[in-house]
Amino acid sequence: MAFSASITPGAQRSLERATQLAVSDGADRIDTRHMLWALWLEEGHAAALLEALGVRRDQLELTIVVDTDSSVALDAESMSEGIIQEARQFVRLFEQSGELTSEHLLLALTCQSETELGKLGITRERLVELIYPDRDTTSLPVAPEYQLSDAAPQPDSDRGVQPIVSADKPPSLKPTLDEPIQAYRAIDAAANRAREGLRVVEDYVRFGLNDRILIGELKSCRHNLAEALNQLDPTQLIRSRDTVGDQGTTVTTSHEYTRGSLESIAIANMKRVQEAMRTLEEFLKYVDTSGIASARIEQTRYRSYTLEKALATTIAANQTFAGRVLYMLVTESLCRQPWKDVVLEALASGVNVVQLREKSLSDAEIIERGHWLRRETSNAGALLIMNDRPDLAVAVSADGVHVGQEEMSVNEARQILGPAALVGVSTHNLDQARNAVLDGADYLGVGPVFQTKTKRFQEYAGTAYVAEVASHTSLPWFAIGGIGPANLKEAILAGASRIAVSGTICGAHDVKKETKQMAQRLLK
Repeated sequence: MAFSASITPGAQRSLERATQLAVSDGADRIDTRHMLWALWLEEGHAAALLEALGVRRDQLELTIVVDTDSSVALDAESMSEGIIQEARQFVRLFEQSGELTSEHLLLALTCQSETELGKLGITRERLVELIYPDRDTTSLPVAPEYQLSDAAPQPDSDRGVQPIVSADKPPSLKPTLDEPIQAYRAIDAAANRAREGLRVVEDYVRFGLNDRILIGELKSCRHNLAEALNQLDPTQLIRSRDTVGDQGTTVTTSHEYTRGSLESIAIANMKRVQEAMRTLEEFLKYVDTSGIASARIEQTRYRSYTLEKALATTIAANQTFAGRVLYMLVTESLCRQPWKDVVLEALASGVNVVQLREKSLSDAEIIERGHWLRRETSNAGALLIMNDRPDLAVAVSADGVHVGQEEMSVNEARQILGPAALVGVSTHNLDQARNAVLDGADYLGVGPVFQTKTKRFQEYAGTAYVAEVASHTSLPWFAIGGIGPANLKEAILAGASRIAVSGTICGAHDVKKETKQMAQRLLK
């Protein structure tokens, strides 16, 4: 669908998504629910505003199966006409000129369904305070104090549309003649560096890792950067450019033209992005006196730090878990043979990650077993993980800890373990997996896949979740929950290349045979 060129790409994507939702919902117009959910899914600045207002995902989520047939979008412009019209009023009121963004779409909803938004704690005045912090909303007139051009749509008093800023208030951007060209040159150069760096990292994640979660985060950063720069006139940036006269283009270092690995390309360019964003942030404070563009860049820069952590952790974790496909959780009560014999046979037959999982033993007993396991796993070249207890993991010098959704966070575990330790997280849906990746988890537990004897769940994530994770993240993960020789093929066909088991090995009649068979099937 082709909206007006004055609409930013992020806003256009939100309108298109909302249109798909409305059509699939059988509606002939986009309503508030469709627009709010579309803005949230787009993960742009409007979504950040909703989060800042305390709105939760579950308050907005629509369980609508979207019909992606292109024919459903034929009447898209008329379906969103009202929202676009209202949003353009806010562009005129606040920006004087410029592009329509996702934030204007959110403001437009206050004209159409203020009561419904009020239930979510969203008011027009609060949105204005967040988007335009320099505006004085306490003394704004109720009646219009601006002149509408002939082409401008008239406010619809029946819907309670009230202008909330006077046109007499000066624009936030400084007059062009007062802006030194040097500032625009710095902004233009830094913007190019940031865009280029993000694209390089995105290409590495796309072609090197094939990681949809990280690709989505990088695209979101690029969109946020574009929306921040939309506060400026792109023509002025281009005209200020002087590549030929830029002395920095001739200054190089001996390391500038070499990279030791594909991974080093990605990490170096993430650093480049952050440096460029810091430059943008500072120079935009001078050019854009409203502070909006600088604040947006600052938020995106902070987001890039989280993304860098997730990227670096994913790269390191793939090295750590290379060739480690069989993970055993040791619980004595599940063992047919003495538990130590089971561990030794399993380590000799293909298990290369061992988790000590004992819920009923005292700390002293767990530490005693942990010391024994530490010695034997080290001899076998296997990793030792402690279940739930980072303090006990430290006590026995384990490689790391595994936590569930109800336990501590990745960062809390690292506060105890230190930055070098491994932290695994149990996940049961894609949102939890995405959060764990961004939190910096080293690996994921994915399940429960099948019914299990060790835990009771009301619902099972099943092989559908295995397939989702397989197509979304390159962070190492282990399918877990009731996996054994009888259903291993089903898990593998769903996308599992690593599994975690407990009773299958601990309770086996022939530990070596069972372990070897599963390891061989996973390594094929």
